[in-house]
Amino acid sequence: MEVEARAQFLRGISVFEGLPPESVARIAERAQPRDLVAGEWLFREGDPADALYVLRSGRIEILQESGGREAVIRAVPSGGVLGELALLTGERRSASVRARRDSALLQVSREAFMELLEGDPLFATSLSRTLAGQFARTRVAATPREPVPPVVAAATLCEHEAGASFTQALAAELADVGLLTLEDSGTGDGYAELLDQAERAHGQVLLHVEPGRGEEWDSFCLRQADRVLAVVDGGAAPVAGLGGADLAVLGSADVRRWATALQPRAVHLVDGDESVARLARRLSGRSPGVVLSGGGARGMAHVGVLRELLDAGAVIDRLGGCSMGALVAALFATGLSPEEIEERLREEFVKRNPIGDYTLPLAALVRGRRAQSMLVRLFGDQRIEELPREFFCVSSDLVSSELVVHRRGVLGEAVGASICLPGIAPPRSQEDRLLVDGGVLNNLPVETMAGRGEGPVIAVDVSARYQAPARKAGGVRRPRLERLSSWARRAVIGWDAALPTFTETLMRSVVLGSIDTAEAAQRHADLVIAPSVQGIGLTEWERLDTLRAQGAEAARRVLSSTAAEVLEPLGIRAG
Repeated sequence: MEVEARAQFLRGISVFEGLPPESVARIAERAQPRDLVAGEWLFREGDPADALYVLRSGRIEILQESGGREAVIRAVPSGGVLGELALLTGERRSASVRARRDSALLQVSREAFMELLEGDPLFATSLSRTLAGQFARTRVAATPREPVPPVVAAATLCEHEAGASFTQALAAELADVGLLTLEDSGTGDGYAELLDQAERAHGQVLLHVEPGRGEEWDSFCLRQADRVLAVVDGGAAPVAGLGGADLAVLGSADVRRWATALQPRAVHLVDGDESVARLARRLSGRSPGVVLSGGGARGMAHVGVLRELLDAGAVIDRLGGCSMGALVAALFATGLSPEEIEERLREEFVKRNPIGDYTLPLAALVRGRRAQSMLVRLFGDQRIEELPREFFCVSSDLVSSELVVHRRGVLGEAVGASICLPGIAPPRSQEDRLLVDGGVLNNLPVETMAGRGEGPVIAVDVSARYQAPARKAGGVRRPRLERLSSWARRAVIGWDAALPTFTETLMRSVVLGSIDTAEAAQRHADLVIAPSVQGIGLTEWERLDTLRAQGAEAARRVLSSTAAEVLEPLGIRAG
């Protein structure tokens, strides 16, 4: 790029706009080109701050690296500026930067940057305005969200006709997409220009990759893609370089085999038009999801909420939950209707009571065998990656004190960990972890779903705070211990106060530390439904009918008072 061309490009960048032409010309003379291939690091967290960078083409991602884990903070599109804050403070890099795609940058050295900053008041003003905007965006989006991928590469590892048919169907479901195939690509010299034109013309670009048909095209697509979708059927063998991609499984292909081989980011079962539409919604950030909180018996209110959402026309592509919410979400994700879920909850909790096998409290209050038998009856050997809808649940690891997100593996084991109340049931051992109820750390994991940036989120919160009952309950049924007369309470427990039962106290204590977390998580939801479940004990399973009705009433109330622009992305009919 010649100096004049650099200057023309820089005049369109927010930091440099409004500067006199001679100031822009000076910085253009000092700017040096820097090229990165996809996956290459520009700098790492802790490196010295020696330059400012302007992205001319491609895409860059900013990451936090801690404890061996990477978290993408944000993606920087063409025209973005990065590295300027560290130059101002003189500190080392606070985050790492990596090329998401092949990228071309302009590098402005620290010396040239400081010279311009100290010698040109207009530049200092423009830079302050840009940084203020970045800080404002950071405060609003405290939890990083993955961006909608502008470029998706569909790598079809199946017969040509099947792969082409799927890719065409997916393109038809995406809202504003440019579809590029090997036949459109021309020569290797024109690939970048072809992609650039398609990005300017469309909201998303879908690249069709058929490994083995055009190696140069395939390599280019996989380097440039913000998201790779491996499309498989029963015939092909896994291909190197696709690990961590999304996995689309056509027909009756062996999901477990492919999930084991690729360790995918997500699994999409494709068995008809609706499943293709669901996949398209997720890729384009239009996929509604529902997160259900824990709350013991109060989680039965989720059934009424789900029924009202469906009756209002809501589209539910993704489910997540904690504790009792995880159990209800898992049942719904398997394809059961709210009525079928209610029937199973009545059988397992009202008739059988999964926490009724009491034992000497050496490790826990109950043996946990009833709960395990319930999980086997409900889920058998189903795996999360084989569910028709996306599902996750959370548990808490006693060893590492970390929240564990379950997205793959045996469904019953994941749900069993999420509902494992410490002190009531023995911890569940999985590899080097000891897992208990997710409510210990996060009883309403909305951030976990919202962080993927796949679409709007509905949060259903039944984690109401404890309210001590009055001496006379006015016809409202109270837990057994609270219904004892004062002399009986003195005889049994030595106190006259109307205290909750032992199990109620223990269950309340489990989620006590995450009450504020649940309240904060509601900020990440597009719609919050909080059924009025006060006055119902956490083990009053027999109140199922009442709880279902309260959930339905709460959903109706929220939906009737919510603006159409909030409801429409969820598929809900306003009014």
